[in-house]
Amino acid sequence: MLQSKIISNGYTVIMKREMTLFGAAIILLLLCFLSIPNAFSQTWDNKWFTFKGKAHGYIVNDAGKLIRARFKGQSYVFFRWDSDNIRYDLRHWVQDNDGQWISFFSTFPQPVGNNEVLWRDIYTRLQKNNNWIWVYAVARVKLRLNRLGAIEHAKFSSMGCESPMGSIDGNNFGGTCKLRAKMIDPLDLPFDPQMSK
Repeated sequence: MLQSKIISNGYTVIMKREMTLFGAAIILLLLCFLSIPNAFSQTWDNKWFTFKGKAHGYIVNDAGKLIRARFKGQSYVFFRWDSDNIRYDLRHWVQDNDGQWISFFSTFPQPVGNNEVLWRDIYTRLQKNNNWIWVYAVARVKLRLNRLGAIEHAKFSSMGCESPMGSIDGNNFGGTCKLRAKMIDPLDLPFDPQMSK
């Protein structure tokens, strides 16, 4: 009887240890799982892209009449990962009619998929001279990796794109668009980011 109690108590102690180890393993797995998005969400950190796009839609003249219009423009965008907010902070550069490079900031929600290849809400302002439009797109990025698994080349064409606002010859613009982009080396930029507005 005494031996049976000792065995029973020993079994209980072993079971408690196993449950504690099991609980610790679950907590460790959860912590690893929660840290995975942050690990994947730095794919585009400190990367430069050149964006080019074209749109067709309508401008509104002074009489309120809709007139068909087309537009082509580009911008350069720098990506910086914001780990606190789990998003990218973007800085966009466009060239105005005077040849000056001006910049502005926006945010970009965390892309999804391995290497963050599905961009669900990428947007920028495209400009040519003093004409400009905003474009919003969904895109799948195509990658080429080197032997070490680092991204060597990246580009995309939009799967869907809209331009809800813009200004062409001083008239309001709205329409549909196509957006494409490719990753570039900072040495290939046509301006000095430190010297722009």
